[in-house]
Amino acid sequence: MGVFTWHNGEVPKNLKIKQVYGILFSEDGRTLLRHVENEKENYFSLAGGRPEVYDNGIEGTLRREVLEEVNCTIKEPILIGYQEVNEGNNVPPYAQVRMAAIIDKVGKLQPDPDNGET
Repeated sequence: MGVFTWHNGEVPKNLKIKQVYGILFSEDGRTLLRHVENEKENYFSLAGGRPEVYDNGIEGTLRREVLEEVNCTIKEPILIGYQEVNEGNNVPPYAQVRMAAIIDKVGKLQPDPDNGET
């Protein structure tokens, strides 16, 4: 089992970012969660995912993933911090970033381009 260590602030340049997830709030303070339900799984999670080379930083990753997964746009995201993951087994440590943002617009539910699920 890996070791997770929380850090406030920016991710060091030498630590690879493998995940960016956001805590998304409505103007009246509600939190948006993504519901995943299929034949194998049924759970709620934050919206987010893996950075792509074409993303404009971690903010770009969060904006893209939120649009893909829950068809929402967000106002300016802010960094909360990151957890450093050390899996052991000769896997280099990496970062899982957490951000927060206010929801700007909510669109109609669409299939996720990555897997076709709604």
